[in-house]
Amino acid sequence: MVKQVPVENVRLVVDTQTGVLTGVVRNLGVSESVTIEVYGEGQARIRELYLGDEGPYQLGGLIPGLYRAVAATSMSRHISIPFEVVNHVNETVVDFDFLGPSSLHGTIVAAGRPVPNIQVSVLPTEKHGIGGKALSQEDGSYLIQDIDDGEYTVLTSRGRSYEIVVSGDTKFDIWLGELSFAGVIESELSTADMIVVLKSVDVDGPQSTSTNVDSLGKFRLDGLEVGSYQVRVYHDGEDITDQSSITDAIELKGSVNDYRIHLNHE
Repeated sequence: MVKQVPVENVRLVVDTQTGVLTGVVRNLGVSESVTIEVYGEGQARIRELYLGDEGPYQLGGLIPGLYRAVAATSMSRHISIPFEVVNHVNETVVDFDFLGPSSLHGTIVAAGRPVPNIQVSVLPTEKHGIGGKALSQEDGSYLIQDIDDGEYTVLTSRGRSYEIVVSGDTKFDIWLGELSFAGVIESELSTADMIVVLKSVDVDGPQSTSTNVDSLGKFRLDGLEVGSYQVRVYHDGEDITDQSSITDAIELKGSVNDYRIHLNHE
């Protein structure tokens, strides 16, 4: 039998040193909210905080190391700032100010026609720049406000990208492909809530464009490139990833203005 002997004066040391990220979010718009996310090495998201309005924030439990804080707003604006949590420094301050001095605007054009419903994103090449997004209007115009001066990558939902320099009120027109795809949906049901989606199968990733169908079944998509596409037709609110929504496959070599899609509702 092993005899148990009590031991006195044993000291257990546990290092609970963690840091706190704190700061202030400034200059949000009316009804604009923000989500702050913290990413560690390997791009793993380790903390997240939602704020309904501008003001102070705090995220704790960060061990020493290198991180990146991203503030993304409900108006598609975002700021990404790297920071470091250092041993024996309890608090690291990172502020987010969304009042940039510049703006980017222009018109999206294809084959001489303005193109609506194209998403334009601006990504700063510098670490502390303000990024943003906008959707082109019926006249093809877009406007991204409150961004910084500096170098940006401009991306469109058609897969095109551009490198530009923003300084003050900057105009940048975007010219898309020269081809069009238009036609009519033939259906016994109402077509007023239908959407036509054209997805390229020639590139990796979700390069696609869509348009609403009118009450007569007519649709039109401009700014397309030569290539192979899947045609999807679905009702607003349906799952676009449903494979049953694929109605046709086309090879676009020139503009098509009289394409007919017959939907069988049996």
